[in-house]
Amino acid sequence: MIRLTRILIWKHRLMRSWLKVLVCLIAATVLVHLNYSTSAQILVPEVKIDTNAIDLGGQTDITLRVETGKEFIFHWPTLADTLTSHIEIIKQTGIDTLRIKKQDKYILYQRITITSFDTGYHVIPPLVFQYRRPADTTWTNAESSPILLFVNAPTVDTEQPFKDIKDPMPAPYTIREMLKWIFLLLFAGLLALGIWYFMQRRKQHQPLLVLPKKPAIPPHRLAFDELEALRSKRLWQNGRVKEYHSELTDIIRKYIKGRFNIKALEMTTHEILDDATQANISTNTQGKLENILLRADLVKFAKSQPLPDEHEKSFAETIDFVKDTIPVVVETSTSEESIVKVGQEKGRADS
Repeated sequence: MIRLTRILIWKHRLMRSWLKVLVCLIAATVLVHLNYSTSAQILVPEVKIDTNAIDLGGQTDITLRVETGKEFIFHWPTLADTLTSHIEIIKQTGIDTLRIKKQDKYILYQRITITSFDTGYHVIPPLVFQYRRPADTTWTNAESSPILLFVNAPTVDTEQPFKDIKDPMPAPYTIREMLKWIFLLLFAGLLALGIWYFMQRRKQHQPLLVLPKKPAIPPHRLAFDELEALRSKRLWQNGRVKEYHSELTDIIRKYIKGRFNIKALEMTTHEILDDATQANISTNTQGKLENILLRADLVKFAKSQPLPDEHEKSFAETIDFVKDTIPVVVETSTSEESIVKVGQEKGRADS
């Protein structure tokens, strides 16, 4: 009985020991599984190549792919223009991101075009990706698997004769290279146009550049300005009577030329009076013009000495003559047009 009891106690203790071992194994398995799952979520770098064999100078693409959780910070491998001394990088795309909402993961990928000009087998070395959590201070490295690339040598038929080396293929012109020729053609066109314009102007005896003319000052405004200048000289008051009447008649002759297009500067007094009659100048205004011119002729040719009031009278009659013959502009507005009449003299009302 005692022996049976001891056997039962031993079996109980043995079962308890095996139970503890089983619990430890289960716990270890769970921890390993959790650790593996966490590591799998952290970073799974993958590098694939489109083809493992290319011709000399041929090209192929490799794809870098990483699947990870969203809570990590990454350092993508920094690649220059070569992977190794035998493998060159032609171009790289940007790093694209694809989100998997159901699994709460991100997939990052990039394509790289490579080539090689050395025949034989070459190893694309593992690429190092770094990652860490925001709260961590150290980076963890994850490497991709190496890839083997074979570069075929070109097939050479030694029985064929040697051929000359082909000339380099011309590169297409860029816009920047063509700009200088475009500007040169434009400059040549403008230069040719300028020479043609210069020859045409010279042939027509015209100036090269025609500057815009200032608006012509009306003849009556010029006459009034010159009369005011003459008054300020005080010629007859200082005994320069002949000079005074000569300048006075020059002013009125220039006014008649500008106002009526009569060559009064080259005409005698009687010729001016005859043409004034044909210009439809009123009789009263013609009388004033006759007094001015005849009085001046007496001073210049007969050495006459008019009285002071006669000097003033000639000056006043000159002013009246200009005022009486100033063109009158009459604007008549209608519903359809505006009629402008020019050339009506004030002095005609005195005829």
